[in-house]
Amino acid sequence: MNEHEDDLSRALHRKVNHLHDSPLGMNDVQARAGTIQRRRRAAIGAGVAAALVVVVPTAIVAAGGLDRSAEPLPPASTAPSVTEPTPVEPTESSPTRGPAGTVPFDVGGLPTGAPPAIEWSNGRDVHRADGSVAADVLPGEMTSFAPMGSGWMVSTNENGNGLVRWVSDSGDLAERVDRLDGTLVTSPQGEVVAWTFTNEVHIAQRNGDEILAMPSIDAPGAHSAVAVTSEDCTEGRTTDAGCSVFVNTLGQQSQVWVSTAHGFADRYDEELQQLTAWSDGAYAGITAFNEDLTTCSAVRDPSSYSTLWDTCDHRLVGFSPDAGHLLGVGSIGDGFADGQVAILDAADGTVMVDLSSDEKHQTGALQLAWEDDEHALLVTYVDGDWAVVRLGLDGSMEYAVPPRAGSDVERPFYLQS
Repeated sequence: MNEHEDDLSRALHRKVNHLHDSPLGMNDVQARAGTIQRRRRAAIGAGVAAALVVVVPTAIVAAGGLDRSAEPLPPASTAPSVTEPTPVEPTESSPTRGPAGTVPFDVGGLPTGAPPAIEWSNGRDVHRADGSVAADVLPGEMTSFAPMGSGWMVSTNENGNGLVRWVSDSGDLAERVDRLDGTLVTSPQGEVVAWTFTNEVHIAQRNGDEILAMPSIDAPGAHSAVAVTSEDCTEGRTTDAGCSVFVNTLGQQSQVWVSTAHGFADRYDEELQQLTAWSDGAYAGITAFNEDLTTCSAVRDPSSYSTLWDTCDHRLVGFSPDAGHLLGVGSIGDGFADGQVAILDAADGTVMVDLSSDEKHQTGALQLAWEDDEHALLVTYVDGDWAVVRLGLDGSMEYAVPPRAGSDVERPFYLQS
């Protein structure tokens, strides 16, 4: 372990609450690591769902702390375009319940429940958690979006180039445009959005008025931001520590790095190939890419880098808001979408729900996100139909957004990052 790793290990050291009794908890993150708060949501993009391809947001550049010279983004210039949606009445039938063990990933004929309790998009329209709709505000080339102040940080793919910018709730695009690799990740409470480009790490905060640079990653290859630890990355303003951004390298050697507001970036947990999920008291990642294209993953303790439990059956892609459960997908990435979705107990890896496509049911999940402590949302595609499905800890399923016909290259629904 080098000097920086030793410092980071001491910085992250804290007592781990028992996973059965309370959410995974890191009581404080001090010195060079940044304050880490409980994740409110863990949204996982389609890129993270592939075993060998992980979403790559932009990196942040700084040799001695945050770069405060970046220009602020302009405010919205016109009034919001907001419409009130027609209420969606849930059906009287109960959500479909799945039996214990692996069951077919079948999302046909489900009852319809309440709309998603997090923001989601339908084409260019953003549906807010309060039920209101901001109409026609998102760019047509959007690949991910994250609420930020009165608008959204939005990533797009334009002529093969990844771009990120702030969009107002009236649809105005900010003049400042940054490059990015992949998609966007958010802090636990959504106050900070991070992305990467080449070896740079960038964050947006303060309602999109601050675009700041953090220390760059000194490793070759493309990079992917996967977690932001707190709600203000400016060291000493609201916390002494600022924040840290965790980044995967995707070159010839897969590594996990951490970039901190204290002005340094260094390797993090050399036993991991990729970090895939973070909470305030434990983290998960891929420990091995096997020759048969399967993977093995582990949940680890940040105070000691010790393994709490491991599995070669699933990749672990997001802690629930209370950190009591994890979303999992298949050990092998399916490319277009994941044909296996699971919910696991974060304490010991017990599989609570395991859905798997078969010859009769060719369902794929392109995005997974926790809606609350007990429900996940899945953007699904099967037989020409798109839907947003709500999945409970007991295996129950219902439509949060009913099916809509469309081709596999015209995805209508996105969940917030």
